[in-house]
Amino acid sequence: MNSSYLRTDKMKSATPTFIQQITRTFLIGSLASLSFVAQAADKVEVMGITNAVESTAEAQPALPPPPPKFTQPANGEDAIPNYTLEVIVFETFALKSWTEEYWPEDIEEPEIESAFSLQALLDGQQDSGDMQVKPQANALTDQAARLSPKKGYRILFHQAWSQNTAGDQEMPKISIEGAYGTTNVYGTVKLYKSRYAHVDFDLNLERRIPDRIIDEFIDHQKLMPTNENGYAENAPFVAPEYWSFKLKEARKIRPNQLHYLDHPQFGVLVQLRYNGPAEL
Repeated sequence: MNSSYLRTDKMKSATPTFIQQITRTFLIGSLASLSFVAQAADKVEVMGITNAVESTAEAQPALPPPPPKFTQPANGEDAIPNYTLEVIVFETFALKSWTEEYWPEDIEEPEIESAFSLQALLDGQQDSGDMQVKPQANALTDQAARLSPKKGYRILFHQAWSQNTAGDQEMPKISIEGAYGTTNVYGTVKLYKSRYAHVDFDLNLERRIPDRIIDEFIDHQKLMPTNENGYAENAPFVAPEYWSFKLKEARKIRPNQLHYLDHPQFGVLVQLRYNGPAEL
């Protein structure tokens, strides 16, 4: 009896200890699970914030460059000049220009993000600093009238503006753009003064391939995929609808002279007019 009692008593005294161990193990496991869930939630939250910050940073537009600052030299002969620059960009309708030479499929984009926008400067939305960019009346009206569709041309951009013009390292690029129908031109213009005035153009033209020469253009550009024997493959081929062209040229420019920058697909007429020393 006593032994049974004692055995029962031992069982009674041992049972809470066993339950306590089980309970303690369960609690520790639960706390660990809660800690893991909390850490995972924190990680997800941090990742969400990080991704949101990265998405916001990617969505932000590029900031405009700081307004340039010039210093007028003490020597009057080297004074910073003020010029009016007038630019006409036009496309040509000549169909032979599509197939008279090979046109690369990939061309370099102009550095527009680091340039001042001409339209924003003229509208007062950007500060041009000591450049003092201002709109001016167009003087090349007779030349523009000759660039008519009847003669095989169409003007895409025509604008005149004045600006103070310093050296190459001090002058920023100015972005321009123009369009008509399915044709679009965009890029940068940079005017600077060393011993002589210089103008740098970097323009891209995007235009629709004319239906009349699309097959000839595809053949000339060798766009149709072929196998190693030169035969056309059976893989489906989608003909391009648009093509892009580049005009990139730097030129010394004299005031009051009309300069022409040539390209088979489009061209540029540019004239520089001296207005006197800059007033800084």
